[in-house]
Amino acid sequence: MYAKFKQLGKESVIYGLGGVASKFIGFFLLPVYTRVFNPADYGIMDVIATMTALAGIILTAGTETALSYYFYKFRDPVEQRKTVTTTGFYLLAINALVAAIVWLASDRLSVLAFDEGGYGVYLRVAILSIPFSSLMTLNFNVLRLQRRPWSYVGLSLSQFLFTVLLNIYLVVILRVGIIGVFWTNVIAAFLFSATGIVVNRSYFGKAFEWKRLAQLLSYGLPLVIGGLSMWSINYLDRYFLLRFSTLEQIGLYSVGLRLASVVAFLTWAFRLANAPFQFEMASEQDAPQIYSRTLTYYVLITSLICVPLSLFARPALRLLTTEAYVDAYKVVPFAAYSAVAYGAYQLVGVGLLVTKKTGFTGLAIGAGALVNTGYLFALVPPLGIVGAALAVLLTHVTVVILLYIGAQRAYFIPYDLGRVLRVLVCAGIVIGGGTLIRPQGFWADVLIAAGFCAIFLVMLPTLSLVEPREQRVILDKLRLPIGPKGG
Repeated sequence: MYAKFKQLGKESVIYGLGGVASKFIGFFLLPVYTRVFNPADYGIMDVIATMTALAGIILTAGTETALSYYFYKFRDPVEQRKTVTTTGFYLLAINALVAAIVWLASDRLSVLAFDEGGYGVYLRVAILSIPFSSLMTLNFNVLRLQRRPWSYVGLSLSQFLFTVLLNIYLVVILRVGIIGVFWTNVIAAFLFSATGIVVNRSYFGKAFEWKRLAQLLSYGLPLVIGGLSMWSINYLDRYFLLRFSTLEQIGLYSVGLRLASVVAFLTWAFRLANAPFQFEMASEQDAPQIYSRTLTYYVLITSLICVPLSLFARPALRLLTTEAYVDAYKVVPFAAYSAVAYGAYQLVGVGLLVTKKTGFTGLAIGAGALVNTGYLFALVPPLGIVGAALAVLLTHVTVVILLYIGAQRAYFIPYDLGRVLRVLVCAGIVIGGGTLIRPQGFWADVLIAAGFCAIFLVMLPTLSLVEPREQRVILDKLRLPIGPKGG
């Protein structure tokens, strides 16, 4: 069993390196953007990003998950080529059509979002990236499905370097402003979608088939409801802040999310590696035990990241940004664990995926979108950005609970919920204690954070958050003396 987890961990690290390009750029550019743009500028970029994300979710129509399913179902190279080519033609055609429509209606959409049409020019440039981004993502997924992680890393890191350098050139050197960020996305998406097609050229051709498209959409369309609901869960908070607060507060909120994106990036990398892992393990006799352990280790490892990130958020923001952005630390713990909860969808809902009952996934996430609206109404007016972050976290937890109930009925898995909850409670206590203390001075802040991190590490063996045999495995890997092997 541990060999399987070792392979999963290895691929998560590899895909994590590759994922820097699409998921971690905002974090790397944080010191640049916060010194060039004010919080209101950051807020404008964030709101437009929510609009383009909505378009991407609708138009993808669940084909990303459907591609994974049919790629492995039809393992013959001819059939796999048919699956990839059909998906590619669909994504390019539908995204190009809608991008043209949005281009024509950009000023009206700007009025709807911001109550003024002056931001339409940003939206017109931003929407140009949608068709190319969809093809770029498709090619990254094809490399992942072929189990070519190092090709994936090479292409993705190249995109990362190109995007960062072009952003710096346009925004810092040429000083073109916010629009430089959007033009960078367009150019990078075009260049690397074309590069991806060349790398995966054996999977593209004249193999488009309407029947295969019908199969892909039949599998994926139920997930669109979930995708739309996920957009609501992840982005509706900006619109509540826009109505009950200001663009400056949205900018602070966005910066807090950028810092927490360290966790989102890692959970995303894990999801990429875990998706094929789950499908491959479905036929194994010990699959339920493997799925159970995966959830436990996932929560434990992500907590080891969330706790120090949350505790060191305030001093980190002082180093990475200007004083105008420091209050963004307040949203980091909630945003970090929101990313953890979102990553857990795949783990607690695996029974629905392997039994092809994906419709319930959409219903569960749809219910989450509804309660999210209620949470936002209740929490944003009195608490501002903290209320928005807390509302999103509560929503993700609600969806996890619904998925757990539905998936357990479809395919029972003996999860160790007791240990999972102990880890989360201990992490919450430590984060709460560390963030409530607000010492004067940077180094005092660092020392307090380090002290509470040490407390959490002591809790791991003391409260059996890590079992003795797991401690032995960890120490053995570290090549440390471990003493007697007693329990």
